[in-house]
Amino acid sequence: MGTEETTATLPEPKQLAPKKGSKLCSVCLFILVVEACERFCYYTIFPTMVQYLEDAGCEYGTLMEGRTSCMGASSAFALRSSFRMIAYISPLFGGYIADNILGRYKTILWFTVIYVIGVSMMTVSAIPSIMDNSSGLAIYIVGAFVFTAVGTGAIKPNVVNFGADQYDAADPDEAAQQKSFFSYFYMVINIGSVFASVWTSSMATSDVSSSGAGTGFLKSFGTAAVAMALSLLVFVIGTPKYSAKSKESVTKVPMVSVIRRHITQAARESIEGKLSILGFSLLPAYLAVTLLGSLIGTDSQPVFLKFGTAGGITLCSAIAFVLCTISSFALIIVHRKNDWLKPIAELPGQVSQAISTDEVKSALRVIPTIMCINIGFNVGYNGMDIYGAAACQMDVRLDVSWLKDVLLLPNGQFNGNFFSLGNNASIIIAVPFIEGFLFPKLTQLRGKPIPRKAKYVTGFALIILANVTGALIELVRRGRDFIPCPADLVGSDKCGAYNGVDNLLLAQCSPGGQLPMNDMSGWWTLIPYFITGCGEVLVNPVLQEFCFDEVAPRLRSIMMGFTLIAMGCTPSVITAIFAGFVPTDMNNGPVIWCYMANNMVSIILLIAYLFIAIPDKAERVQDTDITGACTTVTDGSDAWSI
Repeated sequence: MGTEETTATLPEPKQLAPKKGSKLCSVCLFILVVEACERFCYYTIFPTMVQYLEDAGCEYGTLMEGRTSCMGASSAFALRSSFRMIAYISPLFGGYIADNILGRYKTILWFTVIYVIGVSMMTVSAIPSIMDNSSGLAIYIVGAFVFTAVGTGAIKPNVVNFGADQYDAADPDEAAQQKSFFSYFYMVINIGSVFASVWTSSMATSDVSSSGAGTGFLKSFGTAAVAMALSLLVFVIGTPKYSAKSKESVTKVPMVSVIRRHITQAARESIEGKLSILGFSLLPAYLAVTLLGSLIGTDSQPVFLKFGTAGGITLCSAIAFVLCTISSFALIIVHRKNDWLKPIAELPGQVSQAISTDEVKSALRVIPTIMCINIGFNVGYNGMDIYGAAACQMDVRLDVSWLKDVLLLPNGQFNGNFFSLGNNASIIIAVPFIEGFLFPKLTQLRGKPIPRKAKYVTGFALIILANVTGALIELVRRGRDFIPCPADLVGSDKCGAYNGVDNLLLAQCSPGGQLPMNDMSGWWTLIPYFITGCGEVLVNPVLQEFCFDEVAPRLRSIMMGFTLIAMGCTPSVITAIFAGFVPTDMNNGPVIWCYMANNMVSIILLIAYLFIAIPDKAERVQDTDITGACTTVTDGSDAWSI
């Protein structure tokens, strides 16, 4: 008996589209390496700049009695503020070059080359035989101020955008990856900074003694130069993987000229236009005066209010401070409302591409918030400059022998800037906690998002607390005894006399390596550093998001450049005058005044912000919905015009 086989026809399984691989590793990794190495280099150079300037340009044996360094602390701090100022002016220049001349790819490529040249020059300046004379100082200043500062500024505004350009926002998978890219980018910044804090910043002063600076700066700057050269190589290797769109040529669009025409036309008709021109005109003026004052030094200009070993307030810093105050006040007041801006009578040649009056207003109306928040917070943020200097007169010894070898610290002392690791750690910890847990929970409880104003106020409270903490630590430090010289170091250049007391252990990262340590751990400075980082994540990225959200799309790059200027340059002008109270010897000078002045500026500008604050866009839309007066945007642009 036979059996008949039957077969059932099953439906073929649906073919799923293969899931796209992550571009973060396949493409953007080449770009992230550039940012990681750039931040590693910057935070190797910037925190150690004061120590290099104090130790370079002369032989210790030629110092006159009563001096512990080749350059005074006030002059060194002022020069470092100017370096930061140039680094934050350059993004405006770098953004313009990328958007109107070279494109982002070529801008990153060529300015990375410039960066490598600058760090290489600084490495040459750290060769001991060159560092001990004025030629070393000259090479360092040219390498830092002409090449490195311009290089970092031109790279800064373009790397993150170039990375985001690798994703196709129209594709859901890639759009999701693009959002993640920004988080990874922010983490990479801090990873580079961590390596600098843990390793190279301490390496720079690892060989300093009362007889000379040694080879620590050479090793530190040389490591940074190699890292930046490798990042250039990695970026070039990744070229075939970058999207064609991200490498294509750019088209010049009239923007700045249209903004200028709007303001100059208004100046002929109203006082608001005249005040706006005054505010913008004084901005480059006070930056130039600050830079000039830093370059000519304190010895070549009148100095006021000189106390202890602090350098005092120079004439140039005082003039720049006055000009900065007038400029900032004018811009904050006049651009709170921009109804006085009218359409211009004649447009430039490219009429079809020129930006509109509404777009100009969208850019100008964010200026008061940018000025108040950036200046108010970042003046307090610059208290981190003092925390590191104070730590260099505290106990910075490293007692773990194998860690000394790993970090190339043969004499077993951290640089005071090592403890800025607390700032990086707080950012890495705070970002996922705040964004992934705290804000979602608060939003769920409130039924609406946390407003920017609440974030700003909390961030300001934290930066004020950080400065208060720094002042309290300094007061306690001054009351502690000095650490006596260990028996095995008696008679060496690692120990010396201070105020008539012999055989005290000297801190290598102090000016000239000639000041003693107080018996208080440098790890205490980790606290104000950590608090500062917690405040930072509530202010700086929020302000950048505010600028992106409120400004018309075609003007976002320009206004982001302006935001970076207000973030780094303008606060540096204010802290340049406060630097006059930073003593070479923390035991002999009014450094507490700096903390008090920082907090005073923060409080004044926070109050000013509360009067001029722009409500969040979501709140404005909700309010207009309630009143039935909501304006519908139908031109296809973002809702910035509401």
